[in-house]
Amino acid sequence: MTANSLLKIVTPLCLLAACNAAQDDDLVDENGGFVADAEGANDRDLKADHLTVSFTPFSDGIGDSGMTESRRIFTSAKSYRSYFGHDAPGVNFDKEWVVFHSAGVRNSGGFKASIASVSRSASGLTLKVVTAIESPGPGCAVTFALTKPYVLARVKIPAQRPTYVAYYRNDSIRTCAPPAAKCAADADCRLAGDYCTSCACRALAPSESLSSCAGPGVRCFADPCLGKRPVCQSGHCVPAAAAAAPVKCGNATCTGGMVCCNASCGICTKPGDFCIQTAC
Repeated sequence: MTANSLLKIVTPLCLLAACNAAQDDDLVDENGGFVADAEGANDRDLKADHLTVSFTPFSDGIGDSGMTESRRIFTSAKSYRSYFGHDAPGVNFDKEWVVFHSAGVRNSGGFKASIASVSRSASGLTLKVVTAIESPGPGCAVTFALTKPYVLARVKIPAQRPTYVAYYRNDSIRTCAPPAAKCAADADCRLAGDYCTSCACRALAPSESLSSCAGPGVRCFADPCLGKRPVCQSGHCVPAAAAAAPVKCGNATCTGGMVCCNASCGICTKPGDFCIQTAC
């Protein structure tokens, strides 16, 4: 399942006399984030093969850098050394720049940071970098430890050096199928009330658990599993309604799974239905 959202921020290389030695002419996202760009999703420049700029990921330690989500382009050995505290291994800054993308510190494993593409605008004035963060979805096995996914890549310097950098993002959520839970007998199954999207009764095997609600859930008057029991059918746990015995309700008798909600008035209702609590 992808959660495609293409967002962009454009940062000038120099604004009149505002360049300083600390930047060392790097193309930097100083704002540390993105602003929505309605036209970004249809940007023809990102789809034109002849505007693609080649890049090659490489490995290097980043120490304490990238603690928050970061994107940066280094155009000199000096700026790379100043940022990370050491030289870039195997990078020839006469012919290459370095793109850095960190997803920041995450509270579990299973996250992946990558650079989806690098291209230039039709005018050649803007370098366009699409970054991506893949997050683990429900059911994905992850390690429960702090992680800091990041990627570094060597980028071939375009013949016409860009003046601006435009960062886009194309994040996604990885879909992981939960392990199939099997049962051999009714005793292998259990019931659980699911209030996430509806007042539903779910039959679960011991190894299964209900997913956490993404929203506020649904409020129910009664337990949706009332009157049901779990059974094992073809190796899967399913809820089955129990054979309900007739229930005496004042002067009335409740049948067909109906329950006595008001004995004084002899009122029978379906489990969970609203019932008037007045004395007759």
